[in-house]
Amino acid sequence: MTLLAVHAGADDGQDPRLSPAAEQAANAKSEKIKAELTKDAKPWWAGRYSEGDGMGANTSIILAPDAGFVYQWHGCLGIYDRNFGAVQEADGRVELAPALPLATDLAPLLTKYIPVRWQSRKYLIPEEKMLEFCNKFNAGDLQRTFGNPYFLVETSTRESPAKGKPEVPTEFQKYLLDRPVICQIQEVRKPKIAYEKSQYPDDTKDDRFSSTSVSLNKGQDDGFFVGMVLYRVNHYGVSGITVTSVDKNSSEAVFRENVTLDGIPTLLPLVGWDLSTSPRRPSNE
Repeated sequence: MTLLAVHAGADDGQDPRLSPAAEQAANAKSEKIKAELTKDAKPWWAGRYSEGDGMGANTSIILAPDAGFVYQWHGCLGIYDRNFGAVQEADGRVELAPALPLATDLAPLLTKYIPVRWQSRKYLIPEEKMLEFCNKFNAGDLQRTFGNPYFLVETSTRESPAKGKPEVPTEFQKYLLDRPVICQIQEVRKPKIAYEKSQYPDDTKDDRFSSTSVSLNKGQDDGFFVGMVLYRVNHYGVSGITVTSVDKNSSEAVFRENVTLDGIPTLLPLVGWDLSTSPRRPSNE
């Protein structure tokens, strides 16, 4: 199956990534990748990875250095996106070279990844989501051994127990905490209403949410960093609060929450709230 044949699907108005020709080419490449994965001489990151919530967003990538990669995004309405191509590894990064144009009407395939090992588990983390990965570790969300809605994890290792810290690049190691930290909200400002495009292709409405700035009583000396995510202690389901600036002994952060049809925030933060990087196991140490 030539690339020209795959692109031909665009001539009849069909998305070339979702055409029968693209499906056939992806299936053929998948078989080559599977054959390469049976060989002993392959890098540790080669394999089949999956991520998803079991409903509207379920993605998978199978990849090997010589045969390349195949990416698919499935949801409740069928397949949303597909791509395939070559793989390159350099400086501890894995980069995908898609053969088909990237999606423009939905979240596109990310092409630059950092392979991460956590004992027997293997992850493919997009470069721009490494800080998010560290925050999920700090929150205790990665320690569970069932499912994995957050990141691409190698399917044969996704339910393996893991202790200690993941093996992230040196520049990200400072974001992995030895223990949770705790702080309090000192000041709350007036909320603002904001909009952003939905990540789901079948949702044509923009997401609307409130954004409230708050001041915290802990700072850089306490291990706080820009991009750190905090949660209200012992109140599950409350959105995270993201640190936006850090001083020596204080920080500024933003609390994001949904709004009603009338534009009223469903929840606003209050002075005195206890916040922690891990709401399940807060610490004052």
